[in-house]
Amino acid sequence: MSDLPNSPGATLLLIDDDPNLILLVRDYLEFRGYTILTAANGTEGLKILETATPQLIICDVMMPEMDGYTFIQTVRQNPEINWIPVIFLSAKGQTQDRIKGLNHGADVYITK
Repeated sequence: MSDLPNSPGATLLLIDDDPNLILLVRDYLEFRGYTILTAANGTEGLKILETATPQLIICDVMMPEMDGYTFIQTVRQNPEINWIPVIFLSAKGQTQDRIKGLNHGADVYITK
């Protein structure tokens, strides 16, 4: 992740169904110069990816409509966007949850 540009114009996609977490993380990252796109679930995230290509995706695991696992599997199957690093940011913090997230294609798994 050290090669991720920290400058205006670097775009990140943040996907989480908790509006308070979205506000907190978006404000934190925008203050540091990132452009933040947001979605409330994986389905919305995929729609955003049809028109935008972020340099990083931060995604919750447990969401309505489309969870993080299904979202990341869809991303990893698409050669146009499968290179985008994905960080899972989840309340599920047990070892088997982390292993499952990494096995599904996450580059990093962080517990909320």
